[in-house]
Amino acid sequence: MTRKTLYTAGFLLTAVLSAAAAADDTIKEGKWTVTVVNTSKGLPQASVPQTITSTSCVTNANPIPNNKTMQGCTPPQIKKSGNMIDYSMSCDKPSFKMTSNGHVSYTGDAMEGTSKTTVTVGTNTIDTTTQITGKYLGPCK
Repeated sequence: MTRKTLYTAGFLLTAVLSAAAAADDTIKEGKWTVTVVNTSKGLPQASVPQTITSTSCVTNANPIPNNKTMQGCTPPQIKKSGNMIDYSMSCDKPSFKMTSNGHVSYTGDAMEGTSKTTVTVGTNTIDTTTQITGKYLGPCK
């Protein structure tokens, strides 16, 4: 259950990054690949960094392709200033609670950033630090 929750948070984070990519006119519309590397503390077993990579088409009209906000979660709150994106989101579900805050910067065909996520499942708290990198791949086909 705990790893599934972390993977879900990772995929939600990737969706947030796709939205952030479309939020600024200086960011290229098209196909982007985003890789997140999650390192967690608070798991009962030793934590090995988990890597998740996804590719999506980003447009101003459709910033989060195929995204469905999970019931009990707030839509991502995105603030932009030039090529800098700050975002936050949270979930308050019966099975877990989650808060996530991050910062991403875009430069040409690349992006990078970090986020901090706290997931509480019952009495256990898991803190995850995420390193984020992305690359513009070209037009969507």
